[in-house]
Amino acid sequence: AMAEKGDLDLTGAKLNRGLWLVKVPKYLSQQWGKATERGEVGKLKISKGQGKTEVSFVLSEELAGGGGVQGTSAKSTAINTPRDHVLALQGVAGQSLGVFTEGSSGKQTDATSGNVVYDKLFLEGVVVQRADCRPVVGESYMKMKRMQIEESSKPMRLSQQLEKAVTTNYKPVANHQYNVSF
Repeated sequence: AMAEKGDLDLTGAKLNRGLWLVKVPKYLSQQWGKATERGEVGKLKISKGQGKTEVSFVLSEELAGGGGVQGTSAKSTAINTPRDHVLALQGVAGQSLGVFTEGSSGKQTDATSGNVVYDKLFLEGVVVQRADCRPVVGESYMKMKRMQIEESSKPMRLSQQLEKAVTTNYKPVANHQYNVSF
């Protein structure tokens, strides 16, 4: 539908830009969302050892310590987000995967809301490597998982025993107060 009403910018294909498609845990993407526009989210280390490539990611201290994973109850405290992660590399195995972004040519705005209409599709590049980002199992990871399990096992609603009977009765009314004034 997007290509029908707008343009397709293939600059990324012309540049032959190779991209990595990395699946990250939910808590990590939430921490990345807290980063500033040009802020550092962490460091990626690529090392070749014994003929195979090892990739690790270390989350920046600023994002890991800044009120990491929060509990919902009043007594639960924020637990630091695990910093160390390893990337399990997988090939693309003959698949043709591309990364697209929506953009605006700046010409169109929505008449009712005044928002910019995304009328252009950009091909950012072609996926050359797939990876799964997994935390290194350590103390901070185990604390975070323990808190998540405790939070998920708490009931969403609690029943309360009332001290006295409810005396407020609401009876159906044919003509409500706001209708009578007309």
